[in-house]
Amino acid sequence: MDDPVAAAYEAALVLLTYRDRSLWEIRDRLKRKSYDEDVIEIVIIRLVDEGLLDDERFVHSAIRTGMGARPTGKRRLGYELKKKGIADEIINEGIREMYSDDDEEALAISLAEARWERLSGLTAEKRLLRLTGYLSRRGFSYEAVKRALSHIRLNFLDTLDENEVQ
Repeated sequence: MDDPVAAAYEAALVLLTYRDRSLWEIRDRLKRKSYDEDVIEIVIIRLVDEGLLDDERFVHSAIRTGMGARPTGKRRLGYELKKKGIADEIINEGIREMYSDDDEEALAISLAEARWERLSGLTAEKRLLRLTGYLSRRGFSYEAVKRALSHIRLNFLDTLDENEVQ
């Protein structure tokens, strides 16, 4: 193609066919393909005007995906979105709209239950420590981790053998 704007636009459309992307991601990918800054800005403006590029929609999509495919806590979601160049206000608003404290706690409890079973063979103390680390690395808040561990203690510790509880 002789027209660099048309070529950059086509390249951006190809990227958007795979999944929603942030403005920063499109800008970064076009820079890597060596398009001029002016060309990139023209393409970004066109994509925004056409409704094909929207950071708020991207945040909502990322939150839905992040809660489903690989469940994570609010803190990790925020971190991942920040890496994609999303503004803090948009991240905070999206998380506030779509991911309540109750959602985060329920997800942490669900993951804790599944993980608890996988850690059988370890003492209860080691299982709880590993569970704490696992949930923390997944980006769950201190409060969500604390409630998930309380849930595990209430519902699972009384069913352990005496040897496991040491």
